[in-house]
Amino acid sequence: MAGFLRRCLEWFNIVLWTFRTERNLAVLVRACNKCGMFPGNFTKKSISVLYDHSICEQDVLMLDDSMQKNSTNHPYQALHSRTFDPMKTAKKDDNYLNSVLLLVLDKFRFHRQDMMSFVEANWQVTQVQEPFGKLAAYWGTMDASDEAFI
Repeated sequence: MAGFLRRCLEWFNIVLWTFRTERNLAVLVRACNKCGMFPGNFTKKSISVLYDHSICEQDVLMLDDSMQKNSTNHPYQALHSRTFDPMKTAKKDDNYLNSVLLLVLDKFRFHRQDMMSFVEANWQVTQVQEPFGKLAAYWGTMDASDEAFI
């Protein structure tokens, strides 16, 4: 998971947000700190304090395993994966993050459309049981430089 998080932090501005308790988020933040990903200490802040008004909803892509959690948001603002436990070090979860989800995010970062337009244009591909697997097959495999990072 460390390789996946490190690459995401290099590529994107990341906000960790949870409906659950602060304790649940703290577990993830501690894991990131152990890998040297976050300089300094974690500080709880209101999202409104961090909000940059130059960023609009079309610049935001949510990744979640539950369609219900973000059902009130725009339908093309999220991609839904199968459920996995990021706190476990199971090899299958790390493989999923690095070989499937990371590939999808890599394609998103080079796409010139806003995120919602990109998801909308590829919506038929994402409307399957395993959306990220289908998207990875659609876009191709990672190259040697990506595999070396993982």
